[in-house]
Amino acid sequence: NHHIEVVNSNIKYPIIFYNIFLIKMTVTSHFHKDVEVVYIVSGKLEAYIDGKNEIFHQGEMFIVNSHVIHQFIFLEETHIYTYL
Repeated sequence: NHHIEVVNSNIKYPIIFYNIFLIKMTVTSHFHKDVEVVYIVSGKLEAYIDGKNEIFHQGEMFIVNSHVIHQFIFLEETHIYTYL
């Protein structure tokens, strides 16, 4: 089972920015109606996106399309910027 993550944006500014620090944890599989852009400031994470997995490292960025099931596993202390 997957859950939908509802992100309410401000009509004046229709994008939300998250500055996140995480230590060895999993963000369970989910999807949302918006495109998500993730930039790895430091650390690394394993992303499962639409049935495929890849490890992303410091300085890399990836995009998750809308309504695509994805999950993140933070493999070490990781700092990311996420835009929705």
